[in-house]
Amino acid sequence: MRASWIWAAILLASDGHGHLTWTLNFTSAYGQINIYKSADGVTWPSDAYDGWDLASGSRDCSGDPGWFRICICDDDGNDVLPYSNAVYSDGL
Repeated sequence: MRASWIWAAILLASDGHGHLTWTLNFTSAYGQINIYKSADGVTWPSDAYDGWDLASGSRDCSGDPGWFRICICDDDGNDVLPYSNAVYSDGL
């Protein structure tokens, strides 16, 4: 018998200029996300850069170069894993 694993995932995409879009392969009990920004894509701050509505499916973070990732947050703003992949924006 083979084990079958289904991983919860958030796929984040960017047009390279800070227009972020995301899709989930699961249903969330929460309706908000935390957006994180990193200068190098390796070191991430503990405080979110921004927050947004999960159902919108997109957010414009243009004007600020760096790496971005997102995760769902609960009603108190606490991160609910998993984090998405990281995407780069040139800030233009």
